[in-house]
Amino acid sequence: MKKKKIIVIIFFVLIILLVPIPMHLQDGGTVKYKSLTYKISKVHRLNTNSKTGYEDGLIIEILGIKVYDNVFVDISDTNEKNKVEYNKVNEVTWEEITTDGVNEELLLKNVDEEVLTQIATELQTLVKEEQEEEKENPEIVITEGFVRVFKSERYKKVLNMGESAMKPLYLILYKSPNAGLYEYICANALYELSGYDFEWANSKEFMENFNKKIIENRQ
Repeated sequence: MKKKKIIVIIFFVLIILLVPIPMHLQDGGTVKYKSLTYKISKVHRLNTNSKTGYEDGLIIEILGIKVYDNVFVDISDTNEKNKVEYNKVNEVTWEEITTDGVNEELLLKNVDEEVLTQIATELQTLVKEEQEEEKENPEIVITEGFVRVFKSERYKKVLNMGESAMKPLYLILYKSPNAGLYEYICANALYELSGYDFEWANSKEFMENFNKKIIENRQ
């Protein structure tokens, strides 16, 4: 009897450790299967730099270590300027983010105010337009879903700014006390531009994980 109980316990422990829980991300269609020991991500993420509009592939992590990643972005049909901007994204330095917190004075100094104003205007207008559209056509939430905002021309315009948009987007998120639709769109834009891969549910969680990534990559 005791042996049977041990077998049952082991069986349930294995289920907890090995059976994944699917998570559907609002980034264009990525699905992550996550268990306590591994994570498999079927990536289908919006990316306006891509010929198809998406980046696709598979990422496998075991015990937090990435063992496979074939995520691909086809930029073969983008113009030369966008190719250069896309390849320069990871060259952005983040000396403002430290283990002791954010150096706000340095961040403000390194943010282009003109770009900041342009981004804020585009994305705040986008939020207003989408909210008005939902009032006039409530079914659009079901037929097209929230991800429709990432296909808008205003959102694409911000992404096409490339690396120059990254610190202004960060400043918006850093200074905002809210975690609403506007902040979510800003976070998603910075997420796409950064090229990072981590889970987040709202702008506050995004900022925490983004800062961790910056510090980790510096070490």
